[in-house]
Amino acid sequence: MSYELIGTPRAHKVTKSMAEKWSGMEQVRNDRPLSARRVEAYKKMAAAGLMRPVHWAKAHCLETQENYRVNGKHTSTAFSQMEDLPETLQAYVEEYQCDTLRDVAELYATFDSRITIRTTSDINKSFAAVDPDLCDLQVKVINIGISAISLWKWGLAYEKVPAAERAECLFDQDCKAFFRWLSEMVNDSKANKRLRRAPVVWAMYATFRKSRKGATEFWTAVRDETGTSPNMPDRKISRWLMENAVDSTGRRAGANEMYARCVIAWNAWRTDGKTNLAYHPDAKLPVVK
Repeated sequence: MSYELIGTPRAHKVTKSMAEKWSGMEQVRNDRPLSARRVEAYKKMAAAGLMRPVHWAKAHCLETQENYRVNGKHTSTAFSQMEDLPETLQAYVEEYQCDTLRDVAELYATFDSRITIRTTSDINKSFAAVDPDLCDLQVKVINIGISAISLWKWGLAYEKVPAAERAECLFDQDCKAFFRWLSEMVNDSKANKRLRRAPVVWAMYATFRKSRKGATEFWTAVRDETGTSPNMPDRKISRWLMENAVDSTGRRAGANEMYARCVIAWNAWRTDGKTNLAYHPDAKLPVVK
């Protein structure tokens, strides 16, 4: 692998012509497809003054003698489509030299969309802020909801997916309804701490997709411990969640285990059955009924 930073990264005022030039630059072969939804989100962010200075990068490949854009596709495309760019909009530009196209691809892989805004939470907050249906929700609800939906989409490998791509679920109408519902279910009361964990919300999302009415009844019972008997599935999972925490080291409950036990309880509750919440690590995750 061989790539070298040429000179010092410089800050530039973003102009329409600069954005058009950057957005039209040759892209690397493994570049992700352009997301029109993300472009629209960035346009709204920029217009609202929510966009921090962006980072753009390009590489000159000695093998092909071509220049390739390795970072800045979505933001440059967004800015090139805006009629009026904010005067304060800036881009930090980095220029590299690579020996081969493989080196260009590996350089591209070192960039992450989160560097256009400070943190993943900032990305989530900014995406939600430009949507009138979501802008009033607490950022912690947005964060945990996005993590849960990402677990549902990509499983435990979701953190490898760029933060901005994960946040695009905020643009889906079905997901918007879930976020509003989740905000009502997961408030600030101490009793709701048992629900405010990504694997639990992952299960909440899966059950919400199956039956919103059923999910409301079940998770309210889990949250408030209102089941008619301690042997009821909702009461059992409520108690289990109070006694167990997610632990990434695996010494306690892992994300898959917590999700699976929640779904097992839901399935038993839906069929008026009983369960001991048995979990087998080698078994497939249960299907939501």
